[in-house]
Amino acid sequence: MLPEMSGLEVCRNIRKTSNVAIIMLTKKPEPAAFLPIQDEVARLIHLVQDLHQLSLAEVGQLHLKKTNIDIVGLIGTIVNMYEVEASERGIELRLERWSSNLIPLLRVDPNRITQVFVNFITNALSHTPKEGKVMVQIEPLDQEVLVHVRDTGSGIEEEHIPFIFDRFYRADKDRSREHGGMGLGLAIAKEYVEAHKGDITVRSTKVKGTTFTVHLKYREKEMQENIMENIMYIK
Repeated sequence: MLPEMSGLEVCRNIRKTSNVAIIMLTKKPEPAAFLPIQDEVARLIHLVQDLHQLSLAEVGQLHLKKTNIDIVGLIGTIVNMYEVEASERGIELRLERWSSNLIPLLRVDPNRITQVFVNFITNALSHTPKEGKVMVQIEPLDQEVLVHVRDTGSGIEEEHIPFIFDRFYRADKDRSREHGGMGLGLAIAKEYVEAHKGDITVRSTKVKGTTFTVHLKYREKEMQENIMENIMYIK
């Protein structure tokens, strides 16, 4: 399966929205009937904005507003945001720490990194069946922090894995359309992580589930400075 072209995707959705609007105007509907069109226009605007950010990232011009953040706190907030949705779907969503070691503050753009993990968690929830699990695990290492997003979903065929970070690529096209996905979430996550000099790895077994791992590196100097900040804060 080849990735769909972004221009074709945008044009297809604009044409569909335009046709629906024309048909509705001929029927003189109530104002509330136009709400779905408003939603679709908002979705297309969001799509164009995402494509713009992707283009900036691909040429190394993505602007990052870096600050020192507590990665455990940030991810904990994101997990809390999706607990209700997970519960309604009958899915267990849980945050785990693999170690009690002090995790240094990371110097990242919190908005970009938040979007990375929002994309991974929503993707996992979309592909995990009822009574399944989505686990977010934080693993501190000597030179980097690993954040694993594991699900017990349908998994990804091995042949698709090399392409899943391509924009508009869908390993399961029918289900992606059902959930409203445009095939940009993983592409955005990859570009944002790489803009932070990080990396993403993926392991998947069909029917058993998928694990995406985000590698966020820090330099030894930053680690020492962050530990001192934490010690001063504790005092």
